[in-house]
Amino acid sequence: MSPVWELDFCSRPLLDERGKKVWELLITDPERSFEHSQYFPNSRINSAELRRAVDALLARPGAVRPDRARFFRGQMSTIITKALTDAGIKALPSRRCFGVMCEWHLFL
Repeated sequence: MSPVWELDFCSRPLLDERGKKVWELLITDPERSFEHSQYFPNSRINSAELRRAVDALLARPGAVRPDRARFFRGQMSTIITKALTDAGIKALPSRRCFGVMCEWHLFL
């Protein structure tokens, strides 16, 4: 894993069994040498859940804690910044998240 992550957390055009939107967390590095995707019900969209997901990813064998993580979605800034800061990772708002943006375009 890279010392830099790119991260996005947004609603997807999918519905769960209750008819509610499903959210997706996507984490990758700039080279896309690893990708992590995880789905969440809309009732679990908060910094604590995101922090648990980040901690679980970092607990995997061979995982390397990044120095920083870039994200571009301003609407999620508070949740992402709090979760990453609590996990000891510097959160950086950025429009230069090409690995994550490429993944979203493949989905659409």
